[in-house]
Amino acid sequence: MTTTEKSLDGKNTTIDYNTKGSDLTISGVKTESSNYVAPTGVRIAGANEMLPVTAIGAKAMKGQSLESATLPKNIAKVDKKAFESCGLTELVIEGGVSKKMFAKDSLKGNGTGKKGKGLTITVESKKDAKVLKKQLARAGAKKAKVVVVAE
Repeated sequence: MTTTEKSLDGKNTTIDYNTKGSDLTISGVKTESSNYVAPTGVRIAGANEMLPVTAIGAKAMKGQSLESATLPKNIAKVDKKAFESCGLTELVIEGGVSKKMFAKDSLKGNGTGKKGKGLTITVESKKDAKVLKKQLARAGAKKAKVVVVAE
């Protein structure tokens, strides 16, 4: 299924998604914006309420020209190669970081150098930073900088 919405800077963003029960996975994104904010939920045809976005699917953002991306608190999983080669230099994670949130190569090819050098990832707590750092090598961003915004 597909939906189109305006990004914060007024540019069009088309989102392909799959549903499973009450969960929604973003399976593809085409955006004109360089600053992507994943939606917290999507209203699907025939539904009375919005379904929460809980995952970014495999290769969903691959190859998009992005400078930054923001993941809201309800996103618990970022699948294989989800953000591969997007040019990200900033990723903001608004909620907690689960132990297996980032799949293999989900952040590969981002930053300004190899293995995620030049990519800054912002999290909300020292605990989240610790959990995230253990996942960065698998995610393809071993050299990414992790910043704690507040505690």
